[in-house]
Order: sequence, then C-alpha cells, then structure tokens
Amino acid sequence: MRLTLKPHPDTPCDAVREIAVEVTREGMALSLRFELTGDAEAIAFPEWRNAGRADELWGHTCFEAFLKPTPTIRSSRRKSGPSGLDLEEDGADQSEGLVDGSRPGHDFGLDERERGYVEVNLSPSNQWAVYAFDGYRHGMSAPEGVERRALERSQTPDCFRLSTTLDLDRLNELSLTAWRLGLSAVIELKDGSKSYWALAHAPGKPDFHHPDAFAATLSPESP
Repeated sequence: MRLTLKPHPDTPCDAVREIAVEVTREGMALSLRFELTGDAEAIAFPEWRNAGRADELWGHTCFEAFLKPTPTIRSSRRKSGPSGLDLEEDGADQSEGLVDGSRPGHDFGLDERERGYVEVNLSPSNQWAVYAFDGYRHGMSAPEGVERRALERSQTPDCFRLSTTLDLDRLNELSLTAWRLGLSAVIELKDGSKSYWALAHAPGKPDFHHPDAFAATLSPESP
C-alpha cells in the first residue's frame, strides 16, 4: 500500500515536494518505507548512531506510525424468556459482528478518544521507540518485546529513504486483526524550522495522536 502524507496548513515546507510511504503488513510484522523527495540537502537529518531505543525522537526529523485496533459492532442474540417471549442477550460476541476482522473488546460504544493505540517513532539516527497508550494522550507506557529489524537509510540531493520492519507480535494492544493506521513525519530544516506531515490533520495545531489522524485501514495481509 502506497500512501502520501500532507503538510499541516500551518507548517508548509518548500524544501519538501512529497513524502510517500510504502506500507506492508504480514500478520504482526509491519514494514515501512518512507521516501521524501525535494531539497534533501536543506533538511537536518540526525547523525547515525548505534541502534537502540530512545525518547523524544520527534524533537527532530522523525518518521512515525500510529496503530489502533478497528472497533467492533456489538451483536445480540435472542433467547427464549418467560412465557415464550424472545429476549435480546446483549453483548454477544459473534464473528459476524466484527468490522474488518477486529478483535472483541473494541466496540463502537467506546469513544474514539478512549481507545488504546500504539505509537512508533523511527529516527534517521537509527534510534527508535514504541509507546502504548490507554487512550488519547494518556496512560503511556513503553512495552517490551517489540523487535525492530535493521534500519536502512539512503540519501541523494533530492531524495531521502528510510525503511525497516517491526515485529509486533508481543504487543497486547494489537492482534491479528485489521488496524487503523496513522502515518506522520516531523521534518526539521537546517535553519531550525519544522513542518508536520500526516495522512490527515485534525482541526487546530498539529496533533498526530488525534483520532482523525488514523485515516487508513490495514488488513492482516496488506501488500
């Protein structure tokens, strides 16, 4: 799946012509390939370091993904009540009540800001981070067990590419079902200015965590 990011209207950037992302999912393995075209020499890319997890990578040029299980529709069964009356048994969990294969426990009765999600940060420095949230910007933790494979980085005067694969099978927040997907990037120029890019932007200041930013759906097998 190829997706294109848009700059936030408050932070245009003439140095960047396009940021495209190739996304591939095979079960719980997520592959991301970011390609930025434009004046790559005007962008401040962090220096290469030893691979490792680090915080606040979004303070400089950074590429990001946000993942959230798709919600389910609450189904109901009918059972026989007194005097032969049909009664609805609320909360029945049937596969036909699932949307895009979502797992039980994520139903449309829950406000989008209360749904848990996962944030992935990929820095051109070779550092990275994964965070889990219980809901919109709260209940943050740094789950263990996530593995990031080798990160590849290449640059020419008019193009920058960054790619890697993450193994997310140990994350309790996700499962082998469809995910809502948000993609974003923070681009810092050498003059210190920053622009913010995403699949979709909510009204107001840049906010990659907002439910509106989860603008794509990723099935368990997405070439």
